[in-house]
Amino acid sequence: GGRTSRGTATTSRWLTTNGIDWAEQATELRFPSALTQESIIQERGTSRLYRFVTTATGLYVYISTDNGLIWEAGRAVALAGLTATDFASSPVLAVQGADAKKIYLIRTTSAGVSTLYEGTIRREEHH
Repeated sequence: GGRTSRGTATTSRWLTTNGIDWAEQATELRFPSALTQESIIQERGTSRLYRFVTTATGLYVYISTDNGLIWEAGRAVALAGLTATDFASSPVLAVQGADAKKIYLIRTTSAGVSTLYEGTIRREEHH
């Protein structure tokens, strides 16, 4: 995924067999509205990637088990006392903790106030 020259969100997958020649392949992954920001982390010691995307409507999580070749939507984010819409239009940065199962999200509001949220990866609950 990424953005076009006009800033429009696009969902696509780029493939290569030699690292020099690339081909674009469309995917079915669709975002409900334009991306505000995204942050990707890799679960240490695995090929699992977690992609946190914020849009005008909220926070969405996507998971890849093959180093980003194929992405699937994760289940709704469960944060104590929060809903996915609490992240609407807010930039978010994801950071993996020293404990590989911990993920920290830093959300910054339009007023410039940053808040740190702690979460735990639970593979069996992604869907």
